[in-house]
Amino acid sequence: MTKSQLFTAYNKARVSPRVDRQRVNRALGIIQKCQWLELTDEAHTFIMQSADGTTAYHVNGTCDCPDYQYRTLWCKHRIARAMILYCQKLERS
Repeated sequence: MTKSQLFTAYNKARVSPRVDRQRVNRALGIIQKCQWLELTDEAHTFIMQSADGTTAYHVNGTCDCPDYQYRTLWCKHRIARAMILYCQKLERS
């Protein structure tokens, strides 16, 4: 993924009414620090680290982090996954 693709995805996420801008900024940090690993499954599951690096969360259509479990909003992990998938889509175009 190029820096240009990443910031295209970032700008698209920032204007989405479904997500909180602070979470978008945190999602960008996850991507930039390479705190994620894509699994090779049909659900496009990712493993993403927690902020303190002690926990790994499985992210596909849902996330098993406390933020998503209690609030059911788009957590930073789901936003990061969406941004990565968007960048991959741009690469294929």
